[in-house]
Amino acid sequence: MDKKTAHKKIMRVVANFNWIILLFCFISYGFASDEIGNVGTKIRIGMAKHNVEKMVINKHSYRLLKHRHTSNEIVAINLRERRGGIYVRQDLLVFERDTLIQVIPGITIDHVWSPDGNTLVYMMADQPRETHNFANQIGIYDAKTRTHEVIIADVESQYGRPLYLRSLNWAEFDDQIYVSSTLKKERVFRLDLDSKQLVLTDYKGIMFSPDGDYYFNLSTEGEPIVVYRRETNDVIWDSESAFPWFTGFIAWHKNQQNETELYLRNSRSVAVVNCTSEEVKIIREPRQGAKPHFENGSITWQ
Repeated sequence: MDKKTAHKKIMRVVANFNWIILLFCFISYGFASDEIGNVGTKIRIGMAKHNVEKMVINKHSYRLLKHRHTSNEIVAINLRERRGGIYVRQDLLVFERDTLIQVIPGITIDHVWSPDGNTLVYMMADQPRETHNFANQIGIYDAKTRTHEVIIADVESQYGRPLYLRSLNWAEFDDQIYVSSTLKKERVFRLDLDSKQLVLTDYKGIMFSPDGDYYFNLSTEGEPIVVYRRETNDVIWDSESAFPWFTGFIAWHKNQQNETELYLRNSRSVAVVNCTSEEVKIIREPRQGAKPHFENGSITWQ
C-alpha cells in the first residue's frame, strides 16, 4: 500500500469516527422529553452543530428542513419526525449560536423572518399528511421576548373555506408579509398583522425584488417560474420557454447599469433574467449549491 492510499484510508476512518461519536450521543440520550419539547434536546443540538440533515434511531427518523437565518445569528429550522415510516410532526426549532432556545410544536409548513430578524412568522397544518400539506394556522415568534402566539387559529373557519396556504415571504420593499395559495383565482394574500386578517391581492407570486419592481412565483408541483413586473403584472419571462425548468431561487442583483437581475437555478444550469431589458442568459453552474458573490461589478461563486 503506497503512502497516498494509506492517507486516504486514515482520513475515511477519522470521518467515520466522528459519525460514530455523534450516533453514540444520540443513542445515549435516547428520546427523553425535556422542558421545551418532546424530542431530546441533545438530538436537536447535535444535528445542528454537526450539520447532520438526517438521522434514524430505533425506527424514528429526524430530518432538518428549511433553514432560515437572520443577520444576528438566529436560525429557525423545521425538524420533521417520522415514526415507523409515518410522518407525525414537523416542529419549528429556534437556535441562537447553536443553543436551542425555542421549540414550537406542530406541522410547520413554512416560516419567514422579518428583515430586521426580530420577528418570525410561521404557518402550520392542523394534522400531518403524507403529501399536499397546507397551512391552517398562522403564528408569530418574538425573538426579543422569546415568546410565540397563534394569531389565526383556523384559517378555514375564519374565511368559510380552505385557502390551501403553502408559502410565506416578508417583502423588503414594503415590509409586508405575503402568503401564497395553490388556488388559481386567489393566489396571493397579504397578512395584516394589525387586524390579523389575510387580504387578497392581485399578485401571482410572493418573491419580490428588494426594490419591489419585480416578482416571481415559487415553482411547485411542476409549475414553471414566471417573472412579473409588479405594477402591471406583465410577464417578463416564463421558464417554460427554457429546458429544463428553473425551480430554485439564488439571488436578486443590481448590475453595473443598475438593472435588476434575477438568478435562478435548476440541477445543472443558472438562468440570469435581466428584468429591466427582459433578456435572459443561461450559464453553467460551477458546482451544485454554489452561490454568487457580487463585488465591483464582478461575480464569483462560493
